[in-house]
Amino acid sequence: MSWLLVSDVALLVVIGGLVVVVLVLARQIGVLHERTAPAGALLRRAAQVEHIDLVELEVENLAGDVFNLARVAGGKGLALLFVGPDCPVCRSLLGHYEPVFADLELVPCWVGNAQPKSEQVAYADRHGLDSTRYLVTAQLGINLQVMQTPTLVIVDADGSVAVREKLRGPRQLANIAARLHKSESYRGATHEMA
Repeated sequence: MSWLLVSDVALLVVIGGLVVVVLVLARQIGVLHERTAPAGALLRRAAQVEHIDLVELEVENLAGDVFNLARVAGGKGLALLFVGPDCPVCRSLLGHYEPVFADLELVPCWVGNAQPKSEQVAYADRHGLDSTRYLVTAQLGINLQVMQTPTLVIVDADGSVAVREKLRGPRQLANIAARLHKSESYRGATHEMA
């Protein structure tokens, strides 16, 4: 009879453990849904910004300089990569970002998220990012309706938003650059001669 009591207790312990595992998994699914679905849904429903004023919008870089986006662009378009220090996909893009846009008439810049500036400085130093082209501004993300990192936004020299895409990896970044290579307005000097 004692073996029956032991098996009943063991069964109750196993069932209790399974209940705990199911509750933990349900919580994790809820957290993942909260982080991904609502932001994407809001972005799809929002009216997409088609133009920003490069002269009026002031930004600060990691070096501490404050200026308008028109000065950053220098008459060219901007390739703005919104990154975050705790974003693993952002880290996978860093080595590919500048080379992909090297021969296009675009100025590649990184835009920091809402992390403290000290964390962004450490992030830029750790990955060898140019502090003069690493912008620390929340207003730019708000104006361009960027809700997640990494997001790539291509802004023409006149302030027109040509591309706004949430990135999943280096392959998608290369595909965007390939599309831009085919566009007459983004070709650099090497493509004009060919």
